Amino acid sequence: MADLQAYQRVAVMHALASHHVLGAISKGHHTTEALARVGQLHAPSLERLLRAALDIGLIAPTGDGGYLVTERGQRLDPDHPNSLYSAIMLSVEQYWPAWRALHQAVRTGLPTFQDVHGCPPWEWRRRHPEQGRFFNEWQVQQSRQVLSDVMVALDLASAHTVVDIGGGQGTLLRACYARWPHLQLVLFEQEHTLAALPARMEEDPPVCQVAGDFFRGIPVRGDVFLLKSILHDWEDEAAVTILRQCAQAMQDQTRLIIVERVLNRGLSPQAHMVDLAMLLVTGGRERNLEQYFALFSAAGLQMVRLTPTAGDFSLIECQRKLV
Repeated sequence: MADLQAYQRVAVMHALASHHVLGAISKGHHTTEALARVGQLHAPSLERLLRAALDIGLIAPTGDGGYLVTERGQRLDPDHPNSLYSAIMLSVEQYWPAWRALHQAVRTGLPTFQDVHGCPPWEWRRRHPEQGRFFNEWQVQQSRQVLSDVMVALDLASAHTVVDIGGGQGTLLRACYARWPHLQLVLFEQEHTLAALPARMEEDPPVCQVAGDFFRGIPVRGDVFLLKSILHDWEDEAAVTILRQCAQAMQDQTRLIIVERVLNRGLSPQAHMVDLAMLLVTGGRERNLEQYFALFSAAGLQMVRLTPTAGDFSLIECQRKLV
């Protein structure tokens, strides 16, 4: 029964996060009346929300009719180092409407995000910059969680120029630079993504930003191309197109290092939920090794190395197929 009520707990967290209630408590507005006044909220309804937040451990009573934020609740603060704020906003406002139609996707094999939002996720985030920001912030946090595993398995000591294709906010590049400061870094991303980056991205570390579309061509050169959590967003035909564009931009000795989950590996249960999310949101999928082989063959690539990490991700290294 507790699992069936999970959506209610998420809705409580979303309401608190949307109105920045916990942040207001942390700033000294401890009573319902003060919180309602600051947030321009309906005090009786807010009191009911706070009772639910108390029950699930996000706040605690002060003893004088007020509230304080618990350690668990502090993670809904956007400025918390391990904040869940963007994840909550993303889950409820972008993903939950698509998940609600999972039964439809199982029948049709098609993603549901476009049906409920009116356009694919990348276009929707472009039209709604705040939603794009939630996604980018969540991506950064997700990357931080897996980077330690990836960096142990990754070896760029002999590399010179590293190109992160679809690298978002450059989190992976910064981690590479911290370990190998001799690297020349190139971030290849869509123009609107680059425009939203903090100004410091060009300076610390120095990153060359190149705008483009990996479906239309990759006009950069490097001895290592990184492709992290990209292919799982796309169905097979689109994934082959991306890989083919990589192959065309690569030189004979260029290493293409793909960071993805490989289903053969016996992954955590969360990986299978991510696989369903790909079906619903993007139309993509997590793949097993045989499915990756088929993509590589169609794109003119060959796998030369598979390096599992301690977590769910693996490094799949490819080179151009020699004729």
